[in-house]
Amino acid sequence: MIITYSKATVYAQDAADNVDEAPLAVSYEVTMKTDDDGYEHIILKNFSTENLVEGRTVQLLCFTEKGVQSITASTSFITQNVQANFRVIERGEVNERRNNVKVPVALSGQIIGHYEDALYKPLRIPLRVSIRNLSVGGMMFFTNDPLTVNDKYKLNFEVERLSIDVDFTIIRQDTTNLENTYVYGARFGTMSDEVDAHLCNYIYRIQIEEHRKRKEAKYRY
Repeated sequence: MIITYSKATVYAQDAADNVDEAPLAVSYEVTMKTDDDGYEHIILKNFSTENLVEGRTVQLLCFTEKGVQSITASTSFITQNVQANFRVIERGEVNERRNNVKVPVALSGQIIGHYEDALYKPLRIPLRVSIRNLSVGGMMFFTNDPLTVNDKYKLNFEVERLSIDVDFTIIRQDTTNLENTYVYGARFGTMSDEVDAHLCNYIYRIQIEEHRKRKEAKYRY
């Protein structure tokens, strides 16, 4: 079965599960081929190749309609800033993209606007928020400012050096013991394919990192 990829992120070997590790490269033109010897190759085009070295083993995170697939591969060919080929060594299972998969985070953001009767109104003074869990479909966050359930707002926050503006709707208000602090659950509105893939990448890597930490803690004791 041929898998169609919409994006591939290249990491140094064993670095794809570290959310603090910057990728070596990112490409939105991803194709596959099988050579005459039967080896599969992932081909990336039209991206910066300056951090890639021919012959080096890397980890690819490749995005499909269903989710993210991790692929261990060897860099077999590079044309500077035009194309790079990666010979597949090991292909992982597709980790399905599910909006209800939430991961713990510690991100700061600001609410920069509010919708009133479908009319967007930017806020003169943005409201600061602290995001404590995140999924592709929504988030849970704290703020010192009261908000209204079912109202729609616009949020700006940064994930791995990408500034994201996304609309969200408050779906619930939860209780907290902290004075003058409110906690809300929110659902994201429609976002671009680039932002969707970026968040999916980030969330997938946190899942892997959390799994690794639990495994290490289990064997430590």
